[in-house]
Amino acid sequence: MTSALETVAAFVKFIIAEDMDGALDHYEQSPDTYSLIEGPSASLAGIDGIRRGWSGWYGAGLRLRSVDFIEGPSETNLGDLSWITAVADTRVTTPTGDREIRFAVTWILRNDGVRWRIAHDHYSIPAEDPYGVGDWAHP
Repeated sequence: MTSALETVAAFVKFIIAEDMDGALDHYEQSPDTYSLIEGPSASLAGIDGIRRGWSGWYGAGLRLRSVDFIEGPSETNLGDLSWITAVADTRVTTPTGDREIRFAVTWILRNDGVRWRIAHDHYSIPAEDPYGVGDWAHP
């Protein structure tokens, strides 16, 4: 069986290949699947909401070109659950040109007895100085 980490790596490859159906197949096909996204919508509920989100992402002319992990990915397994955390530098093509964007990412996967599938994912863009006090975590 493919590991949870290998499942996420395959998911990312499908996104880069612009294969939305292949990427969506890596999610649990459930109304309980949930995604926290970096965009203004903030969240997508259920596989149908996630499908609409990815369709909108591609429809907006966005394309993921590369992902370079700068921390992790780190995988933790607990029975039929696994979570993967990472910080990644990405290159994204937008209608206004290429951008490099750093993401903090968490994927939570569940093993359904046949394979690992994404039950929850969370993509956030670290804020430069959200509290106006500099990098309080690394003074």
